[in-house]
Amino acid sequence: MVAEGSLGYDLARSLVIGVNCGVRRELEIEELKKMVDEKGGKLTISWDLFKENYGRCYIEQATQSIIMNGLVLQSTDIPEESGDYIWDARKCSIGSKVCFALKDAVVKAKRLIPDIFNK
Repeated sequence: MVAEGSLGYDLARSLVIGVNCGVRRELEIEELKKMVDEKGGKLTISWDLFKENYGRCYIEQATQSIIMNGLVLQSTDIPEESGDYIWDARKCSIGSKVCFALKDAVVKAKRLIPDIFNK
């Protein structure tokens, strides 16, 4: 059985979870289009509709990253005090990835769903 779903959703999840914000920002939209074109891929929807779909999926994935990272960190034995170099670096990496993902999600939401900010 082959599952068919939203390419935008899959890309958004992969980029939010697995890529730091600098690389993700470089890859988004124009680089994604270039990669799809170079690989001979064909979108069955317009590029503008794909960008909108990706943006909406990105907002959802960025929001879910708070929950998922929180659950993972809560179930892990993390030293509460700083001084453990490895854990301090991990916490910093996770925190900055979540913060930048949310910041970019707000930018996308303002563009895609502007009326929610006008209340």
